[in-house]
Amino acid sequence: QSDPAGKLKRFQAGYSYKMSNRTSLYAFYDRSDPNNRVANDVIRAYGVGIQHNF
Repeated sequence: QSDPAGKLKRFQAGYSYKMSNRTSLYAFYDRSDPNNRVANDVIRAYGVGIQHNF
């Protein structure tokens, strides 16, 4: 690992919007840097969705 302490650098953010008592929209973003000597090895993920409870 390029980081002698072996620490994973990570950032996450998310948001949920309540449309009604049973339905909500959500979005998230995730960024991870495992520090393993590979150039530009940053992992990014994002998602959006809708949740409805019956």
